[in-house]
Amino acid sequence: MNEHFAMFPEKLIEPCILAGSRAGGIVLDPFFGSGTTGAVAKRLGRNYIGIDLNPSFCELAKERIEKVKTEKGGCLRYAVTAAEERTY
Repeated sequence: MNEHFAMFPEKLIEPCILAGSRAGGIVLDPFFGSGTTGAVAKRLGRNYIGIDLNPSFCELAKERIEKVKTEKGGCLRYAVTAAEERTY
């Protein structure tokens, strides 16, 4: 699998992240998919938590986000499947 079926442009989510969080804050995406929100959050210096039902999408998102360079701060990163039960 090389990409998610419902990817959206990073420029679409960027204004939402900038308006809804401060640098170093946390962005939650309960439908993580290919990780667009996490990639933009990382680039903008936000932390993120991504949740998806499909473990392969979480792996795809992880690989994608690892390539993103952070412009400002940010370090907390989680991508979990709904089937996983974890306490952080």
